[in-house]
Amino acid sequence: MKKNIGIILIVFVIIFCGGLSFYSLKTLNSNKQVQQNLEKAKRTLEAIPVWHKKIQTKQELKFGIINDTHVHPVRINREDKSKNSKRKLKEKDVAPIRNFVSQMNKFEPTMVVHLGDVIEGTGDKDYVGVIGIKLVKEELNKINVPIYWVLGNHDLRSVTKEQFKEVLQLDSLFETFDIGDYRFIIMDGNFNPEGGFPSPKGNKFIPGYVPKDEIKWLKKQLETDKRVFVFLHQGVYTHKLKGDFKKNDNNLSEEKYKMKQPIVNSKELRDIFKEYRVDGFFNGHMEARYYEKSDFTNYYSFTGTKKSEDYPDSFYEVDIKNGVPDVTMYYIPPNSTQIKKVDFEQIDKN
Repeated sequence: MKKNIGIILIVFVIIFCGGLSFYSLKTLNSNKQVQQNLEKAKRTLEAIPVWHKKIQTKQELKFGIINDTHVHPVRINREDKSKNSKRKLKEKDVAPIRNFVSQMNKFEPTMVVHLGDVIEGTGDKDYVGVIGIKLVKEELNKINVPIYWVLGNHDLRSVTKEQFKEVLQLDSLFETFDIGDYRFIIMDGNFNPEGGFPSPKGNKFIPGYVPKDEIKWLKKQLETDKRVFVFLHQGVYTHKLKGDFKKNDNNLSEEKYKMKQPIVNSKELRDIFKEYRVDGFFNGHMEARYYEKSDFTNYYSFTGTKKSEDYPDSFYEVDIKNGVPDVTMYYIPPNSTQIKKVDFEQIDKN
């Protein structure tokens, strides 16, 4: 009997130890599988480009935009024809700029961006263009925040790129700066696909082009997990935009609008914005009010203070919340003296 009990105990121990060993081996294999899965997930995460891992931000940031001011400074003393004759801005040129300054001082932005065509430029000597840029700068400096400048094609009708940089104390015509969770990129689209850029005295309209070296630079700036916003004078659209209504044209077709041409390599730029998940893009130049959300990017085409017939004296407030821009437009409707305020994104597209 004792012998049988001993045998039973031995068998029980063998079975127990075997089960324990099996359980331990199974657990070990399970832990090993978990570790392998974790390592695989880590490798997968590391393979995702940093610009696809956008910061989930709650930072709010406000800035103002003004564009296409097209000022033409005039002599204070019309009898003084000399180069050194003092000049001023005409009231119709400076009034919308001062409206913008007044509103910005209420809005209290972190910064202001001028989207280009500071001066009209057409037919003006370079020293006249320089004076015009200085006078606009003096007005915008009354906001007491940093001012960022985008070069426009009309600016080059009077001054050179070097003169534009010198008068505004710019190191480059394309630059990047960060504010907290946000990255801002200023670009220069004033090039010709055939090479070079428009002659300072050339009045021929050129839709603009961004060359390969600037594209290479742009991609480098976009390699970030920050939320990114890009400023360019020219628009990057896959179609022409409808500008102001031709009020004297009775034709009911699309041609009743002034059709505006986007930059030559628009598709290339839009593909880059999609690849790097750019959050917002802002342009002037086209004098066409337009908004669209495409893939990851909010696209805004703004009318300026000077030439728009439908939205004269227009300027903008941009309020970024949680990485998403919200734009308020101000303008003085035709046949009115009162500034109108509208939600830009809610306006019907042209």
